[in-house]
Amino acid sequence: MRPFPPGIPIGDVPEAEREYALALHRMVSQLDSLCTEFEAALALFDLTESDEGKKYKFWFNWQFIAANAAASAVYKFDEAMEHIKINLNGCRSIARKIDAPRRRNATKAFSNYFPGFEGVRHSGQHSGLYGSPAKIAEQASPGSVLTINCLSGRKLETDYDGQTASLEISQDTLVKLRKVRNLYWEAFYPVDPFSAALNSSLAQFMDDP
Repeated sequence: MRPFPPGIPIGDVPEAEREYALALHRMVSQLDSLCTEFEAALALFDLTESDEGKKYKFWFNWQFIAANAAASAVYKFDEAMEHIKINLNGCRSIARKIDAPRRRNATKAFSNYFPGFEGVRHSGQHSGLYGSPAKIAEQASPGSVLTINCLSGRKLETDYDGQTASLEISQDTLVKLRKVRNLYWEAFYPVDPFSAALNSSLAQFMDDP
């Protein structure tokens, strides 16, 4: 059972801020949808690792599809956090009530858990990044063999902006993403005491993460 997400009391905000409050509600909820998106990609990757999955002709291609979908979910999670920040700037009545230090801690946790996530995502989505010698020189990590969107076990690796970036497609990574989601949600529970109380009363049944 996962925690209940915080709601945004749209009816309580000034009329001029309501569009931002609606967008804020969508982005806060989307953090959970993106955890599920990563989980679905992980399930496909796990299938390709199994004896049953390897019976299929395209199992190896499916691994890359799953890995790139997982990287995309992490990238979109960061985008959602950025747009939460933007919408808070347009909805000051909510911004004043949230736990700002906890929100900053969530952002820091994301950065610590997912260094280089942008490069991993971009390498699977933009072949033009490596489309010419000049482009390759821009992305290559000095002193090493060029790596472009490669799988090493469960780790998706690539050279991007002069460094090697990676993302592990694993349950541990999913747990980290959920932890960031939970930290972010905790920052918003002051504007939704009901959900906060509900989570507290059901804490013993929570298994996510």
